[in-house]
Amino acid sequence: MDRNAAAVPDARAIRTLHAVITLGLVAIAMAFGVIVRIVHGPLLPNVPRLGAVLAAVAGALLVVGLAVVRPGIPSRDASQSLDAYWAQPAARGRAVLLWVAIEGAGIISSIGYVCTAHFAAAAVALLAIVLLILVGPARLAS
Repeated sequence: MDRNAAAVPDARAIRTLHAVITLGLVAIAMAFGVIVRIVHGPLLPNVPRLGAVLAAVAGALLVVGLAVVRPGIPSRDASQSLDAYWAQPAARGRAVLLWVAIEGAGIISSIGYVCTAHFAAAAVALLAIVLLILVGPARLAS
């Protein structure tokens, strides 16, 4: 059997990867929310400043991702198919780097929230989830 015949189309693979990254971040945020609100409360309630610091670090990571990585993603030519666009290492690599930066920011701020229940950490985690949804494969390839 030909190796290319069994390959998953690049556009489908990149959509699946984005969905897994997004759902993973949502699951982490929800689990940490349940821990703080229902099960245990904040893990480090005596260190509220930690939540603000982690929210700031996560916010900086979001800014770096959107201001540095996002502009480096090439635009798709009108004549180019989605599979051909996502087969380009520049498009695929930069998109994954952007998504991982946003996911990392969401995880960092979620950790800040589970440790301190600080509002800023929760807000940055929610912002990361929204941004991850907004910079999906369809938006980047249009």
